[in-house]
Amino acid sequence: MHRLLRDFAYYGRVAKELIFPRRCAVCATNIDNGYVCEQCRREYLLQRQLPCCPREEYLAGQAAPLPTDVLYSALLLYKYEGVFKDALHKIKFEGEAGWLPLLREEAELALPAAKMRWLQQFDLITCVPTAPERRRQRGFDVPQGLFAGLLEGRSVGMEVLLERVRHTEPLYELKPEERKQELAG
Repeated sequence: MHRLLRDFAYYGRVAKELIFPRRCAVCATNIDNGYVCEQCRREYLLQRQLPCCPREEYLAGQAAPLPTDVLYSALLLYKYEGVFKDALHKIKFEGEAGWLPLLREEAELALPAAKMRWLQQFDLITCVPTAPERRRQRGFDVPQGLFAGLLEGRSVGMEVLLERVRHTEPLYELKPEERKQELAG
């Protein structure tokens, strides 16, 4: 049922774009794909790779692993602010899955051919998992909805490897320090 509703929302959006052309979410310029125009995209785009390096204590078996011990790197595509933050809020908290295709297109636009080749060096890509109760409420998983399509037909796969060990409150309206406190442990 959720898939049918999701597909209906997507095709409804396509029909709407035939009648009302797609516009940049920031400046309202007509656009052919994505969520924002090329100029506004540059304002939000990060494309920052954060390398992670295992600690000597972990490698020697003398310490429990930290995320930086077991991950090779993290890739940040966009700043989490403005229209991107708003669209993710609509997807996550208002159940508006129709926004997923637009943000999926943005992810594709943020990963030019060189970055897609860069992704091929990895055996596996993972994401921060959605809480099971939130996934059930929404009927879909946000990271899978945004990024799994990017990896179709490629040698690298996407799997959820991380596990939530406790329930957390939504972080959307929390300040950075409050987020850190909510995620501690």
